[in-house]
Amino acid sequence: MTVSETTTEEDVARQVIAVAPRLGRLMEVLLERLPEPVSLLRYRILVRLAQEECRNSELAAHTWVSSPTMSSVVESLVRCGWVERNSDPRDGRAAVLRLTSAGRRELKRAERALETQLISLLGKLAPTARAELGRGYEALLEVLDSEERRILAPPPKSKVKA
Repeated sequence: MTVSETTTEEDVARQVIAVAPRLGRLMEVLLERLPEPVSLLRYRILVRLAQEECRNSELAAHTWVSSPTMSSVVESLVRCGWVERNSDPRDGRAAVLRLTSAGRRELKRAERALETQLISLLGKLAPTARAELGRGYEALLEVLDSEERRILAPPPKSKVKA
């Protein structure tokens, strides 16, 4: 199917469904091939913490992993010096996670590696196709920015009747 044939939301949805897993896998492999490999989950955590400080439970919900899994990954990031724990000013019993300067450097290194590979890939597109793709991603990002919290929120826990 070509872009000119894509006119309905269903057509575009099918294209996104076809591309997203492949692009995600490509990013995963590129991150794993770095001189100091970074898992996709670790990368996503670094990206999130670059946006704002948050608690372990908030990171777990954002990345859709269990709290114990997140605790383990965060502990490894703390040991690497990429993340630090601080007392939560709202609740002294909890900790807030923050990206360190070393973590910011690691994130930039990973982003540069991804960017280099994606530039090479996108360079194979015709200039008009690349421009259309760029406009499409800008529009999609606008929608995601406004809908992300609602779309990505974990489903409410159902109450089990006895």
